[in-house]
Amino acid sequence: MKMFRIVYRAALPSLVMIGLGAAPASAGILDKLKGEKPPGNEVALRIDETDIDRSQPSAVSFAPVVDRVNPSVVSVFSYRMVRYLNDPRMAPWANDPFFRYFFGTPDPRRFRDRGRGQQQDEDQPQAQTEEEKVPQGLGSGVIVTEDGYILTNHHVIDRADEVGVRLPDSVEELPAKVIGSDPSTDIAVLKIEGKKFPAIAITDSERIQVGDKVLAIGNPLGVGQTVTQGIVSAKRRRPFDTDTDETGRRRTRQVYEDYIQTDAAINFGNSGGPLVDIQGRLIGINSAIVSQTGGNIGIGFAVPMNIARYVLKQLVKYGKVNRGMLGVAIQNVTADFAAALKLPSPSGALVSEVVSGGSAEKAGIQPKDVIVGFNNREIRDSHDLQVLTAHTEPGAQVALRLIRDGKEQTVSAVLGQLGAPSGSAKARGEEPPGAAAAGESLFNGVEITELDAAARRDLNAPAALKGVLVKSVARDSRAADGGLAEGDVIVEIGESPVASIDDAQRAAEAITGHRVLLRVWRQGATIFLAIRMR
Repeated sequence: MKMFRIVYRAALPSLVMIGLGAAPASAGILDKLKGEKPPGNEVALRIDETDIDRSQPSAVSFAPVVDRVNPSVVSVFSYRMVRYLNDPRMAPWANDPFFRYFFGTPDPRRFRDRGRGQQQDEDQPQAQTEEEKVPQGLGSGVIVTEDGYILTNHHVIDRADEVGVRLPDSVEELPAKVIGSDPSTDIAVLKIEGKKFPAIAITDSERIQVGDKVLAIGNPLGVGQTVTQGIVSAKRRRPFDTDTDETGRRRTRQVYEDYIQTDAAINFGNSGGPLVDIQGRLIGINSAIVSQTGGNIGIGFAVPMNIARYVLKQLVKYGKVNRGMLGVAIQNVTADFAAALKLPSPSGALVSEVVSGGSAEKAGIQPKDVIVGFNNREIRDSHDLQVLTAHTEPGAQVALRLIRDGKEQTVSAVLGQLGAPSGSAKARGEEPPGAAAAGESLFNGVEITELDAAARRDLNAPAALKGVLVKSVARDSRAADGGLAEGDVIVEIGESPVASIDDAQRAAEAITGHRVLLRVWRQGATIFLAIRMR
């Protein structure tokens, strides 16, 4: 079976994979930004959120749209300062920057001029370490404000010591300041000095529909500004597990992505360029493709503008991205959960734990609640809730639609700040297996024991935790099919709290439905498991 990989579309200098052979001079601009005073500015964007008239016939030409958008698209160049040894005793060609660029810094002992004696070598000037600026990569960007703020990708400028920007139809490269960068969304913000730059119009990326025509613009492979056309193939795509870039380096996966998928061709160097609708409005920042070969095969991804817009404003105003936090542990709703909780469909985010003192607890949210809406946005699963919460500013009041005991209600919550010392909760995406097995009792094939002091120490469980410890689970048992595992602590069966083996047995005997919900403590977090009984 052929394996797909996700490829980030920043281009490298020609033949750079041969190797520079020189150590980096610094950790890059992004490391230098740490600890700097936040800019504290606001951004003035051109917003146009009118709906597209989809009843109109398709355009014969996109030339008018391209004419409007092209002036806003820029090429982004990143550089690193590398150290090399300048040794006058080496052959002149071995000190040549062109040679060093492609073949690295040579060993002086291999390339000294022949015919010199030892005394001559000692009389020569000593070798010195010098610095040289070398290209690191090439990407694209888009101007979003008249005073020179530019959006691009984090991976375009990551580890760079200097960044430059070239405007369309210009040979001059302008120095760009890195305002900030957010690896979690792969968005970076640059700033060039000047006024009256051609800022692109921005629209609500949630209003696009699958099938809408789009254009991707950028500087692929350094050939110059290029336009490709396609459609929106899908919305709200999830991050991928594969995470190697075009040089084969492993990347830490982003957390807060929610891609627009398109078949508009995205190639090396398109990273950071705009994805626009047929009216020339910015709907996304081109970021990556999935490919077997590293080349475009029609599966490209862009960061939605609603996410990029939030990151832009946060970086410009605070110098970092502040994210909201609800204070719950959540998991996806499977078909078994939906049946056990009497839900109309297997969708939403199931609350398995509520952080003490957090926003959710203050709003009255309880374990077993299923959150299905966030400020008029549908919540399909736990990832949706995680992304929407993370891109809402701390302190904002949000309306949450939830289902409790089969009835829908709306509560209001004021978000806390992710990473604040008041508490945190992990978003869990596990979906327990759904296959059923033979057996008449919940504990067929399951060995449980009291949660004593020794077990608490082994599990590092809190003193307040009450429940029974699962010592073993048979592979062919219904409990195993539902996800119960050795080391779990069962704290609730159905609606019955469990504090002892007697409690657990009484609760198991009282089960009457086809499924039962277990509330389980596992490795510091509380989750629900749905166990089929018939």
